[in-house]
Amino acid sequence: MYEEQLKKFDEFNSQISNIEETHQIGALSLKTIGVKESLTKYINNWKMVYSKEIHRQAKTLLGNLADEIKQIKLKIEKPVKEIDSLGSVMNALEEIRKKQSNINF
Repeated sequence: MYEEQLKKFDEFNSQISNIEETHQIGALSLKTIGVKESLTKYINNWKMVYSKEIHRQAKTLLGNLADEIKQIKLKIEKPVKEIDSLGSVMNALEEIRKKQSNINF
């Protein structure tokens, strides 16, 4: 959703840059430079808001992933002395394989 909106903002910037700097209406000549600058500034502010939200979400997901990695690391680093401890290490490895696609994402 955020990526689509950021692309729309880029399209708006492109459309704004294509507007002529003066617009002639009969004897009246309108300068569009101020409007173009204001619109561009407004769009860039919204892009910044969306970008900050994307970064906030990514930071949260990365923090959660780091916590999961720490927990799995603790499970794997346990010394294997019995068949039960080997089973818990194998379960941890299986959990890693399941989460690997999320980690790659």
